Amino acid sequence: LENAYGESRREMIRLKNKVEKEQFELENMMGRRKLNEAAIRKQNRKLEKARSDLADAKFAFVIDVRRIIGHARFQQLVDMQPSRR
Repeated sequence: LENAYGESRREMIRLKNKVEKEQFELENMMGRRKLNEAAIRKQNRKLEKARSDLADAKFAFVIDVRRIIGHARFQQLVDMQPSRR
């Protein structure tokens, strides 16, 4: 579990940095005097892909935890979480 956490954490840090970089680029493009809509749309797609990659990495870690600790212990973790409704 510790190894999975370490690997996952490193990957999530890398992916968070990617999201921040793509967000910065998009904000920079939107702030320019001359608007290049095609480039902005392309950059937005890059940002959304970076966000999606980060979400996938987070979910992959949840799956790893479930696999490592088993159903019963995972269910205990789920039961401890506050409702997200």
